[in-house]
This record gives sequence, C-alpha cells and structure tokens, in this order.
Amino acid sequence: MKMRRKNRNKEINLTPLLDVLFSILVIIMLGAYSNEEALKNDHEQQIQKLTRQAASLEEEKNTLQNDKMILENQLDSYDSFLESALILTISNIITEQRHELVLSCASFGDESPSAISKSQLKDRHLIMGTQSVEYIKANLEDTIREILSSTEKQPVYIVFHCDRTKIYSVEYDAVNEALQNLQRQKKEIFYKIESEETS
Repeated sequence: MKMRRKNRNKEINLTPLLDVLFSILVIIMLGAYSNEEALKNDHEQQIQKLTRQAASLEEEKNTLQNDKMILENQLDSYDSFLESALILTISNIITEQRHELVLSCASFGDESPSAISKSQLKDRHLIMGTQSVEYIKANLEDTIREILSSTEKQPVYIVFHCDRTKIYSVEYDAVNEALQNLQRQKKEIFYKIESEETS
C-alpha cells in the first residue's frame, strides 16, 4: 500500500512545461511576424525607389528626345539657310603698299531660281588707301549692290574678317558704315565683323 502511494506522488506535472513551450511558440510567431513586416516595408521602399528611378529615367529620356528634336530642327534650318543664302566674305589685305578689300562670294543654292551667276561669284578687289572715306563707302556699297542685284529676297550673310594691322581707322569706319547702310536698306542682309591682328 505504501509503495503505491509513493508512485502516485511521483507523477510528472506537464503544465509548466506546456506553458514554457507555448511561450516559446508565441515568441517565435511574433518574431516571424516582425520579420515579415520588416521585409514587407523593405520591399515597399525598394518598389518606391525603383519607381522614382523609373520616373527620373523617363524624364531624362523625354529631355534627350526634346534635345534631339531641337538639334534636328537646327540642322534643318542650317541646311535651308545654306540652300538659299548668299555668303559674302570681305577681307582686307595690303598689296604694293596699298590697302585693299577683297570681296568673295559663296552660294550653296545653285538650283534655286535666285541663285547668283558665276560671274558674280568672282572675287572683287577694291583699293582703299588712296581714296577718300566717302568714296570707299560709296564704292563698297555699289559693288555689293551689284553682286546682290539678282538675289531678290535671298538672305545675305556678310562677314568682314578685319585684320586691324592692315587697315586705317578711317577705312575701318568707312567699311563699317557702308555695311550698316546696306543692312538698313535691305532687311535680308546680315553682317558681322570678325576683328583679328596678324603680324
């Protein structure tokens, strides 16, 4: 009888063990849930980052496409200008101690109705050194008008490449005034002076 009572008192109580296991299970589940939330937040942040990068790339693509279109339009405008424009280059030189102007023409629109004739494309030489300022102005204006007589509404771009070591100030002023007069009289004329000095 005494032995049976002792054995009954020695039965194991599993309730505390089950409580511990349940607590561990709850902790594992909470940790897994926390990790899942962290992964979910990280995934959402990655998606937002990639979305911003995609939007930035799309904007950059649109900018590049716009720049490409603008450059193509500029090239088309340049081609149109070359096809219809007359380019007149004026250079000043010294020959036999005399100051001269050399007028050189270039026309790239040979197929256009208003294309300049070959005779008008020949270089013209105007002597300045022994002439008065008014004569230089009048002679230069008349010569350019003669060159442009058949251009009608053709745009004309005049560039005076001026070597300041080979021209007097009064001669320079005369050329500048003549070009200004021509530009005022004919809106199709555009002129520019490129000054340089050579030894």
